Amino acid sequence: MAKEFYKQCTLIQKSDTGVTKVVTWIPEEGAEINKTMKLKDPISKEWKEGRWTVKIVGTQRLSSQAIKERIRIARKYRASTDI
Repeated sequence: MAKEFYKQCTLIQKSDTGVTKVVTWIPEEGAEINKTMKLKDPISKEWKEGRWTVKIVGTQRLSSQAIKERIRIARKYRASTDI
């Protein structure tokens, strides 16, 4: 099984009330400036409304396993420090 790699990207979504910006990890093959896409909610697994446009593509490339490890570490840290 081939490893899937991700790039950290800044995405924007324009609306009538302004611009929303999010930084997230997306599959490397979709990490192209000005490419549009839909995002899936990580909790509900439902597709979010509207289209997002990739504005910045980071240079770092991580495997899905490395990203899962970063998420695990961040959650563990938050659990031990939040009130």
